[in-house]
Amino acid sequence: MDLCLKVDWSKRTVCLTERPVVRFLLMLGNFKVEGEHMNVTLNDTQKVKASITLVDVKGNPAQVDGVPVWESSNEELLSVTPEADGMSATISAVGALGTGQVKVGADADLGAGTTQLVGVLDVDVIASEATAISFAVSTPEPA
Repeated sequence: MDLCLKVDWSKRTVCLTERPVVRFLLMLGNFKVEGEHMNVTLNDTQKVKASITLVDVKGNPAQVDGVPVWESSNEELLSVTPEADGMSATISAVGALGTGQVKVGADADLGAGTTQLVGVLDVDVIASEATAISFAVSTPEPA
């Protein structure tokens, strides 16, 4: 089930999909959105701060082994700067337009083993407002 919310004043659309993965918390000013699988739209000059919440199958707070690791699927599209504890990061549009993903991985097994837990945030980068007009002209020819 998808739930999408268009916020006209910020020119953003936020979508949530129910899936049992790492929960995201996205702050847009004083507006807060939480979900397991999310989509956010940024223009090519914007950034957002995203944080994760780790829960067990019953929705209770849970721990992971080590610091969660954040990564961008396309560094020409998105840069990701995580905080030292790995529980949040700043996601910035780099300049290219397109769709990418921010992935967070963590080890859910608190013992010697490894159980990989992955959360994915889909990010669409769109063009910002027009700021200039450029011309293209053909080769001159007789009138």
